[in-house]
Parts: sequence; structure tokens; C-alpha cells
Amino acid sequence: MQRRQALTGIVAAAACASLPARADVQQADLRAFRSEINRHIAPYELVGPTQLDGLLADAEKRTAQGEAAAALAFQRMVGAVGDLHTTVSLPELLALRLPLQLQAFDEGWFVTAASLELADLLGMRVLRIGGSTPEQLHAEARAFAAYPLEAEFDAHFRRTLVHSGALYQHLRLAGDQVELTMTRGLDKGLRTALVPLTNATPTVTEVAAGLRPGLAIEQSPERNYHVLTRAVDASVVVVYRRCNVDPTMSISQLANAARQSARDVSARRAVIDMRGNGGGDSSLLLPVIAALRELSALRAQGAIRVLTNAGTQSSALLNAFSLRQDFGAIVVGEIAGTALNHFGEVRQLTLPSGRRMTYSSRRFTLAPNDARGRMAALDPDLAARPSWVAMRVGADVVLEAALAL
Repeated sequence: MQRRQALTGIVAAAACASLPARADVQQADLRAFRSEINRHIAPYELVGPTQLDGLLADAEKRTAQGEAAAALAFQRMVGAVGDLHTTVSLPELLALRLPLQLQAFDEGWFVTAASLELADLLGMRVLRIGGSTPEQLHAEARAFAAYPLEAEFDAHFRRTLVHSGALYQHLRLAGDQVELTMTRGLDKGLRTALVPLTNATPTVTEVAAGLRPGLAIEQSPERNYHVLTRAVDASVVVVYRRCNVDPTMSISQLANAARQSARDVSARRAVIDMRGNGGGDSSLLLPVIAALRELSALRAQGAIRVLTNAGTQSSALLNAFSLRQDFGAIVVGEIAGTALNHFGEVRQLTLPSGRRMTYSSRRFTLAPNDARGRMAALDPDLAARPSWVAMRVGADVVLEAALAL
């Protein structure tokens, strides 16, 4: 299954809004999308053809209201397909966004990365964005992403929508800047700041700024995967960020490293950390699992633990499900961000303006939906959420929960 190669959701649509495109070009893209979506394996599961035609008509009318309005209406039509892999984007352009990275913890939403100019906001707890709480923003944004599984929407919201200047402007929460209401950590004293919506990337992290120790799994963030050894509890951890071959380490090298690390500490347990892994090629992990299972202790039921969260999607979801079903692995963390029955094998084409459209050509069915028709999800065997307080002292409560089993 191919990893998504396009920005998703409102950020993608808002990127389109930055083009000096004429209304007729926008309308041509809308009509092309409406026609080409029939290539999708199941384009009308959530809304029928007539409803999609209605969304098209609405989007065409909004082209006269300006590019931002048209882009949001376009996204509403794209989102109605209800597939994470169905996108329209311009990867060469970036939308205006909040130049901060917000992350959800048990204690609330915190700034974990910022642009250089806003590094003083690192570690702040965000209570309101333009007058709305993150929870209220989550509910308002639901109209732009009709994903059938709530965890899929949660992943999209955390990655994209919670930072989206286009969404803020649409909800009249911001103009060129947005007011944030915050506290310093868990302190009670309120602070407000006007933050401009820009193209700046939040590259300064709390670790880089020396505000907290780095977690073990945060080592080498640019790499697709690496191996950690924990001699103190006879464990090996494979940090598996992306289901794609890393240019600095082949899959066979990863398998060899995992095998050797497990032997060095006489491993009794192995952890595959797939939090935030958005997918790629699901077959790549197989040699790594085979290498670990060369140790008899790691062939025992429950010896392998898998960490998941809403960012565990697509091929990573397939890997996590297979590890539990085929090898008795224990899943720890949060609900994975792709339904067990989902779309994949992404195809792409070019719309008249040059925008790239992606869509799914295959359906994966791993488990039946429940009696009410609700989407089957990969629920963890042991639920665990990250803690901001613990992370501040270098503790990864999800990993520790997995190793404590």
C-alpha cells in the first residue's frame, strides 16, 4: 500500500486557495474531481451521487466568493468520500497555518514545537484558539472530514486541522492572526498572545530548546526506523516511524540490528513502536519480525508488544493487526487511526490546473463491523495515553506500560 503523497484535508484545500487561479479553472478542477472520483473503489459509501452533485454545485457557486471559500467548499466535497487517501493538493505550496505544533496529552493541548520566532511559547498549554477550545474546534471541523471512524478524524485533526488557518478563518476565529489563550504548563495564570498565520514551519522543539530531556524514541527523528536496547529489563524496541525503506539503513540491516540487540540482552520482550506511522509498504516489517522470533523467548504469546495511536494508519495498521492476530502480540496505546476495513493502494492523477488528486483503488477488510454497523477498529489491549507531566521528566508512559506487562 502506498503512503499518502499529498497533504490532506483543509491544509491541502487551503494551499489551493493561495493560487491566483481564475474561477473557471477552479470550476474545471471541481468538475474533473467529480468525474474522476468514479475511479475510486467505492466513492458513494457515505454520500450518494446526488448528494455529491449537490456539494459540487455549492462549490461552484462559491468560486465567485473568492479562492478561500471555493477551496473550503472543494474540501467539503473531497471529505464526503470519507477516505483518508482521497485528497486534492498542491505539495509545492503551503497553506497559512498556526506556526506551532500542538499535541494532545491527558492534561490538555500543549505547544511541543514552534517556529523560531515563537519559541517562547514552547511548553504552553493552549486553552482557547480564537475563543474556541480545541474540543470545540474539533467538533466544528467534523463537517470537513467525513471519515467513518472517529479515530481517523482524530488523526486528521491532530495532524492538520488544529493548526489550520483556513479553518480558523472559516469559523471567524481569526483574520491574519489568531489569539491564543494559554497557561505556562499547568499553572493557573492566563496569558494571551496574538500569533500570525504564516507559512513558517514549527521546527524548534522542546528538546532542542533544552526545556526537557528527549525520550529514547525521539532519537534520530529523520530516520524511518531504528533499534533501541534496554538491558535493564531485557527488552529491544524497534521504533518504526514509516513503512518505507530508509536510505541510511536497509530493511535487512534493520532486521540484523534487531536480532543482534535481542541476543545481546537475551530479550524476553520486544516492542514495535508504530505511533505516528502513517503507512507505506506493509511487507517491509516481515523480515524484522522473523529475525526477532528467532529467539525462542520472543515466540511466546505476548512477548511482542505493539504501540499504536491515532497516527497509526494504513499499512502500519495492517502490520499491527497482523502482529496481534498471527503472533499473539499485545497492542498498547490508543485506537489506531485507520478502520480495520479501509481503503488503500493509492492512485493519483492530475486535474486541469495541475493539482494532484489521489484516490484509493482497493478495499481492505480485516474484521466485520459490529451489529450496529459501526466501523471495526484496532482497539488496544491496554489503553495508555501520553502524559505531559511524565514527558517533561523524560518518561514515556505508553512505552513503560508496554514493558511492565
